[in-house]
Amino acid sequence: MTKYFRCFKSGQYITAGKRYEIIAEVDGLFVFLDDDGVEHCWSIEPGGDGGNYRDHFILETDDKPIDGRKAEVIHPGRRWTSYYALSAKLGYPDASRDYGEDDRVHPKEGDVVTILSATDLAGDAVVHDGNRVYVVESENGEHHTFSEKGLRILSDSITVLPDESLGGIGREYREVNRKADEGETAKVIGPSGHKFSVGTIVKATSEKSAVTDGVRFINKCGDLVQTLVHTHGDYVVLEPTDIVHLPIKGHISGTERLRMVDRKATVGERVIMTEATGTRIEGGRSVPDYHNGNIFEIARINDGADLATSTSGKMFYQREYHVLEPLTDAPLLSEQSAQDQAAATISSLALRLGALTERIDTLEAKVDAVYTTQPTTAVGPEAVLKAVRKFSEGLKRSVSDALKTPQQRRDEIVERAKADVADLRKYKGTPIPNDTVCFRPLTKQTKDYVPMHTVEYVVNRNKRAVVAIIRCTCDGHITRGIAKCAPGDVFNAHIGKAIALYRALGLEVPADYLNVPKPTEVRVGDVVEGTSHSGAIGPVLEIGHDGEENFVIYRNDTDRRYVNKCWSGVTRVIILDDTREEVAA
Repeated sequence: MTKYFRCFKSGQYITAGKRYEIIAEVDGLFVFLDDDGVEHCWSIEPGGDGGNYRDHFILETDDKPIDGRKAEVIHPGRRWTSYYALSAKLGYPDASRDYGEDDRVHPKEGDVVTILSATDLAGDAVVHDGNRVYVVESENGEHHTFSEKGLRILSDSITVLPDESLGGIGREYREVNRKADEGETAKVIGPSGHKFSVGTIVKATSEKSAVTDGVRFINKCGDLVQTLVHTHGDYVVLEPTDIVHLPIKGHISGTERLRMVDRKATVGERVIMTEATGTRIEGGRSVPDYHNGNIFEIARINDGADLATSTSGKMFYQREYHVLEPLTDAPLLSEQSAQDQAAATISSLALRLGALTERIDTLEAKVDAVYTTQPTTAVGPEAVLKAVRKFSEGLKRSVSDALKTPQQRRDEIVERAKADVADLRKYKGTPIPNDTVCFRPLTKQTKDYVPMHTVEYVVNRNKRAVVAIIRCTCDGHITRGIAKCAPGDVFNAHIGKAIALYRALGLEVPADYLNVPKPTEVRVGDVVEGTSHSGAIGPVLEIGHDGEENFVIYRNDTDRRYVNKCWSGVTRVIILDDTREEVAA
């Protein structure tokens, strides 16, 4: 097993992010070649000065298995950009970038990603600020480092391991909770009276176990045999699927998922050798011309002899290969920025809106002409014209709304909520649940009726709830309406007041209030939580740009003994409350 140093902290002759092969282990020292090809040694265990290789390096091997589980991004702000030490510990230093040099496409809320690593080389969880850390791969093959608070791990359990029968190409294995048969591969998932680390890949032996349902497993190195019981949650059997992972052409890192299909290939398709038998003569003897796991692109098919010829000139039969079919379309996000894609979408919608408007105007003109030349018809052209105009106006509004950004729609809903709460007169005469007196609110504009009700709002930001209290001044009757912000949503007191008022009056809450888009712009007054500074929470005091990225300065209401104000890049804060009331520095 080849071992490597992965550097996370640059030094005089080493570079952060670079990997160095360990060429020897001598007298408690790791020997490796530095940037200039000169041999250097680092202590394996702490020496007299307390230092060892762990001060600058993470130990890696070539056979660290891919986790393979799927996860949904629930908080994009919990993505850590430049934590090289964390991503290196997890075996993927390319999952970090220096500030200002991150050209990756950031995963969005709702995106499904593949977990590449959840443990270090020893199989232990990597934890930062009390939260577990993961390295994930997005659909376009880019790697990212996430806190566990930014992900929701899905139930599909897949492990990706090198398949030696395919030349070491990564293959997906389905995790199945059943008793393993002799020779089957398994993954340790629970520590229950054995010495294997969680995540260790083991193989079932023929050795009998005295434990009920127990199976004797051996690790890859062959130096440890232990009994595991699947009913105790010790392991899952890894069943091979027909899905393999291959490097993305033209990308430094990342893989694409392809399905191996047993069928005849067509010109231009890629195939993987699974039963290679082709030979060539070399040195007077027959040697293999290609091997299992070799990938070829088809240049020509000979139907008569059932032979295929690759672009490299290799010839083979259909029985020797499987066709590789991509599971997803080629990633396009790497070719365009998110801003360019949004602009293209808006431009397309605007063109469609223009075309629809032109067609509707033409239709209105035709109806007008019919009404002018034939003023009396059985159909009633005036009614038809009215219906066409009503339809056209509604269609224009619908398309116009589709062109608005989520932030614009949220702003409009907030303003509507403010207006609903401010103008109580429009609810006058509404029957109040469990009250004999219809709603007659006390307002500054009360002139044409005797007010009988006051409305009070109680806002609890800690519980993310608003209560509307309607109190009758004549009999003291109290009616309450409650609005609670759903987990994962952004709290807004104005929307909460409107929802609580509708519920207190027994009215149906408008659908817009229950399906408000999340804010996409951080603004002064928003209460945010930073993904750094140990999760400090407070209102935004200032927004600016430092030449590389937009930043926010927000007050630290979590623990002012740590720091009174926090600075953070705008992508590394999560909006919790956008009520935006006046705040003091």
